[in-house]
Amino acid sequence: MMMKFNFLSILILIVMLPACQYTKKTDARFNLDFEKIDYNFPSGWEVSEGYFSSSDYTISLNSTEVQSGKYSVLFECKGDFPTYAELSFTLPENYDGKQICLSGYIKTENVTDGYAGLWMQIDPAIAFDNMSERGIRGTSDWKKYEITLDMNPSETDKITIGGFLSGKGKMWLDNLKVTIDSIEIQHLTPYKKTLFPAEQDHEFDTGSNIVFPKLDKQHITDLELLGKIWGFLKYYHPAIANGNYNWDYELFRILPVILHSKSKEDRNNILYEWIENLGEVQPAINTYSLNPDSVKIYPDIEWIEDKVLLDSVSNQLIDIKNASRSDKHYYIDYRSKYRIEKMQYSNPTFKHENGYESLNYIDAGYRLLSLFRYWNIIQYHYPYKYLTDEDWNDILPEFIPKFVYATTKQDYKLILARLISRIHDSHASIPFIYDSKGNNIVPVEITFVENQAVVTKLYKVDGNKKPQLQIGDIILKIDNKSVDYIIQQNIPITSASNYPTLLRNISFDLLRTDREKLFIHFDRNGELMTDTISCVPINQVNISYKSSQYKPLIEIFKPHDITYLYLGSAIGGTIPNKITSKGMIIDLRGYPTRQNVKGYWNFYYLYPHPIEFVKFTHGSAVMPGLFIFSESLKIGAENTNYYKGKKVLLVDEWTASHAEFMAMKYQCSPNTIIIGSTTVGADGDVSRISLPGGLQTAISGIGVYYPDGKETQRIGIIPNIEIKSTIKGIREGRDELLEKAIEIINNTK
Repeated sequence: MMMKFNFLSILILIVMLPACQYTKKTDARFNLDFEKIDYNFPSGWEVSEGYFSSSDYTISLNSTEVQSGKYSVLFECKGDFPTYAELSFTLPENYDGKQICLSGYIKTENVTDGYAGLWMQIDPAIAFDNMSERGIRGTSDWKKYEITLDMNPSETDKITIGGFLSGKGKMWLDNLKVTIDSIEIQHLTPYKKTLFPAEQDHEFDTGSNIVFPKLDKQHITDLELLGKIWGFLKYYHPAIANGNYNWDYELFRILPVILHSKSKEDRNNILYEWIENLGEVQPAINTYSLNPDSVKIYPDIEWIEDKVLLDSVSNQLIDIKNASRSDKHYYIDYRSKYRIEKMQYSNPTFKHENGYESLNYIDAGYRLLSLFRYWNIIQYHYPYKYLTDEDWNDILPEFIPKFVYATTKQDYKLILARLISRIHDSHASIPFIYDSKGNNIVPVEITFVENQAVVTKLYKVDGNKKPQLQIGDIILKIDNKSVDYIIQQNIPITSASNYPTLLRNISFDLLRTDREKLFIHFDRNGELMTDTISCVPINQVNISYKSSQYKPLIEIFKPHDITYLYLGSAIGGTIPNKITSKGMIIDLRGYPTRQNVKGYWNFYYLYPHPIEFVKFTHGSAVMPGLFIFSESLKIGAENTNYYKGKKVLLVDEWTASHAEFMAMKYQCSPNTIIIGSTTVGADGDVSRISLPGGLQTAISGIGVYYPDGKETQRIGIIPNIEIKSTIKGIREGRDELLEKAIEIINNTK
């Protein structure tokens, strides 16, 4: 019986082997086998094609070619000039250990001009591998591959894994596994970081307890100096960079002492003892060597050497300036956010900046903290500080009494809006003042044309009767206030890089109100009219800041043999691999919508060879306030069959940020001109800022320049031919820029 039992058991095991081989257990937290599906795609996984890559790739769920289980993921490229595409998953936790290993099975078909592989990255800039030296090429059957990286759990913010295809061909990915020190990640306990001392300081969680006297000139001088020293120490002192101090709360500790100082000498003695108690600093062993030609901005810290103002405090600050520092900082991070053609780019990330959402607006200490935090972020980490209309140093004393005396929530928000608007950056959003403008709106789109507020679209609202306003109506007065007056009232609290964009931003809320009706004076075809116009709740209106986003991505103007591309299309579509028409119009009057565009974004076939089109500046956590130029970045590839037809780019005040960046790419291709008007003048990825009261704003975080160093911020993309829409054209339903573009191409010989 024993022999029969063993033989039968073995037979059963042999029969079951195939089934066991293709059975996978899906861990809902990781989905490393792609078996958990949401909306026909592996749950938790994301397609990440890269900021500069072609979008002519598809990454999809596949059930015909699998290594095990029901599904694999298929990468496929069909383009002539592809770059890369990747699938990514961020591990939900950090883990302790010495080495992390990502393994997975890959199958390929005709991979050329690149390679297939796995990739893994430990941020911030701790470790990275995408198999670049051992990538998979050609055609191969399922095979297991691995990546192993050294870990640093105490410094790790996140770990991202995935699959990667560059060049042409197909790649299948399946059955991934992550182990740490040979133990599968599913069986590990998440790593808990040791709290920094700054995170264990809770003394002022319920309030700053600061009581301000009536501020005189000396108080403001003392507070200005404190704000500058507080910010300098925040970003330059190694002890603060190491997270040894809750620097917000240290401000609340020193503030009352400074406010009660008896004299300049007394104030400086207080500051000296305060700085001394932070501990000694070690001088930098290696000096920070700079090529003057690569420097765009030097740190604005000459004031620390003013010994008349600071006495012995000056020597302390100079020692701190020359202290040894690393690029690891508790409050700021510049470490390698983007990897582009072997170069690294990063806008600043502002860390551990508590938003104090439950702030009592009567608390003047927190309001002053808001000013000091924002002023110093601009002072040390804004790449365009030099483009403000006034000396940024003059802003601090001007706003100190305004923040101290802004005793209501609304006053605080308006003063903060006035401060933010002074950097003149269209990325510097001020969303927290919208609620003060009401939740109702006249359901029309307003655009400033010929410096007048013109109705350019009628929004559809359920149950609406015949619209009271018509396209082409010029709004003259709103509740007996002239539009010019309303503009002047809104300029100080509206953030914009230039005047056309400022008008655009004001137009968004020109007819916003908390009332059910507005009394409006308007011009209709030369006839002055008045009417009480009904408003509707904003949430009932499908408002788009650019109505033309509902145009198709691509049209062929057959009578003219012209290809028209509108990259701001929300409808989407496919751009052909080759365009053979005699002319091409690329419309950038809207934000490019990557997720709905299939085909080339970079349009590599527009270029005969690689061409320089942009360079960046980047800040520093080691020397805050320093901004260095990068190498110039190139677009294109060697291609004798590049597109030789005439190209016209269309731009206006809706051409913003990435649309401006795309214009810089396209305008350097041969036989290209730009027509239109001033663009937004705000480029560089957005860095977000949290401020007390749970308020949010942002800045342009990377300096963007032409290869010769020419500015784009506030200036925008300058057209070769200036063409603007007219009120007459709006009323006639014409697109005058598009008409001009067609005329230019048709007149090309």
